[in-house]
Amino acid sequence: EDGSFKIWDLTQIKPNKKPEAASSPSSSSCLITHSLEPIAHFRWHDKPITSLDWHPTDESVLMVSSADHRLSIWDLSLEKDDDPLNAQETNTDVKKKKKKKTQDISSLNNKSQSGTESYPVNLYFLHQGQRDLKEVSFHPELNGMCVSTAETGFQMFHPVNL
Repeated sequence: EDGSFKIWDLTQIKPNKKPEAASSPSSSSCLITHSLEPIAHFRWHDKPITSLDWHPTDESVLMVSSADHRLSIWDLSLEKDDDPLNAQETNTDVKKKKKKKTQDISSLNNKSQSGTESYPVNLYFLHQGQRDLKEVSFHPELNGMCVSTAETGFQMFHPVNL
């Protein structure tokens, strides 16, 4: 409802190998080996998320629509490239960064000093112009083709960088 979405690493969930679970084939149980916390929390949209879809062939690409009339495509494999001239990190700084488990994108939603918007490094594409977006989907056969439905109709588009 707050316009954010989270990503979890489901490889942390392991099948339960207890004998009583194996005797009952209809009951499937899982054992969570760690506290299941999100690996990323994206606070980009201003209103509730209405739909999301993972890319059919690229497991790091996710498309999200929101009631704020925006459709965003995220590439989770992209990382911030620190400027090597200004980034003189010590070993302690690197250790502190490794301890941080959740990537929070909310701080990237503000204006930069030049007056232009700052965009999160993972934001791959932003589509606007449809009112009341309801559903988004990647086309299963046409690689990179996106389909969105809204109050104003449906659109099919192919971002150049996808």
